[in-house]
Amino acid sequence: MNFLSVGIAMKALAEEPVSGDLGFFHTCEKGVLVVAIDGLGHGIEAAVAAEAAAKVFRENAEEPLHVLFEKCHQELRPTRGAAISAAFFSTENNTMEWAGVGNVEGVLFRSDKENSRESLLLRNGIVGGSFMSLRTAVRSVEPGDTLIFTSDGIRPDFLVNLPLAKSPSELARFILQNHMKGTDDALALVARYLGRKKVFP
Repeated sequence: MNFLSVGIAMKALAEEPVSGDLGFFHTCEKGVLVVAIDGLGHGIEAAVAAEAAAKVFRENAEEPLHVLFEKCHQELRPTRGAAISAAFFSTENNTMEWAGVGNVEGVLFRSDKENSRESLLLRNGIVGGSFMSLRTAVRSVEPGDTLIFTSDGIRPDFLVNLPLAKSPSELARFILQNHMKGTDDALALVARYLGRKKVFP
């Protein structure tokens, strides 16, 4: 995929057989959808909520981002619910649309010389539980801009002296290995925009 490079690192809480944190990307005709999900709590029930959310996003990836969250909210009502942040990188123009509900942090690092960054404005609530109306935001992106999603199993200090020169896969593993709290499931997802190139037939 020469449009977007994605790296994902996940780890379950030590005593749990599965993780309630889940990250993935999904390609479609109009772009690439990147999603980070934190099922409420940890263990099997958290994983069930996360998988249910992922299914909705994958099966409806062509829908607008706010519609995806609304559909996910309805699907997750019988579950514990989840915190979710998602971004859609368009193949049609140099833009990224993003949104988040709950505590999956999102940070966009710019590739300019100052390495400026912007944080995702998260909406309070739980997808599948208490959910307020969602506003998405659209940002222009340039080659080298790097998006990072982290669940609350990652300490906030991961932003200090972050080695952005690493590849997305290396960077995701670095964040997980060096900043996992150890008291919850943990997820680090890194997506680097490589430029608008038509990669679909």
